[in-house]
Parts: sequence; C-alpha cells; structure tokens
Amino acid sequence: MLIRVLVGWVFLSEGIQKFLYPDALGVGRFVKIGIPWPQVMAPFVGVVEIICGALLLIGLMTRFATVPLLIDIGVALYSTKIAASFRPAELLYRRHQRSQVPSRSTSKQPRVNANGNGPGSLVRYDPSKKTSVRSPISSLN
Repeated sequence: MLIRVLVGWVFLSEGIQKFLYPDALGVGRFVKIGIPWPQVMAPFVGVVEIICGALLLIGLMTRFATVPLLIDIGVALYSTKIAASFRPAELLYRRHQRSQVPSRSTSKQPRVNANGNGPGSLVRYDPSKKTSVRSPISSLN
C-alpha cells in the first residue's frame, strides 16, 4: 500500500508540474527530447499522469491506472536513456569533451606558482648566475 501511494503521489505531482512549468517539464521538455507533436502530447501526458496518479493514490481502479503509467514511464525511459545510448559516436565524443573542460576561476587574482618557474612564480631562475632568486613577494613570508 505504501508503494502504491508513493507512486501515485509522484505521478500526480509530475502531471501537475507539466502544467505549472511548461518550458522545463512540459512542452519545452518534449521538444528537447524529440517527442512528436509536443504541444499535444505534453498536456495529454500531464492529464494521464494526474488522473492515473490520483486513482493510484486513492486506490480506485489501480490495475486500470497502471497500464497508461507503464506506457508513460516506458516512453520516458526510451526517449531519455536508451535512445541516447544509440546516438552517433561523434556526438557522444563531443559531449565527453565538453565535460572534460576545466572550470575557470571566477576570481580576478593572478595564479601564483610557489615552487617553479613561469608566470606568477615566487622563485625565478637567473641563467647568468645559475641560481634561483627569490622575488620580493616571497620575502614577505
């Protein structure tokens, strides 16, 4: 009974949210996923989720209510997870490359390299003396 109530609540709330946030969870989401006729299908799915979720929540016609919800969740899994795994390898590679880009620091302070040569280094190598020279910044420590 607890699982039935929880599943009913999830579908009821998701159906309501399709109407409250159409760009993120309704028509806009269906366009992004590639569902045909998103202007018709998003409200239809929202109504099905509200009605069948409410039926599950109160315990009426539960066997009847689960069939459309199983179709709903099956299409959702296919369109968001399974179909994504069959995309061309080039698209998957590009997505992987975007995730590997290091994030940039938001501070405006220059990076300080405390141990080596290079920009921002606290220790400079003087080739004429063949020794390391501490910068004035490092003498403050």
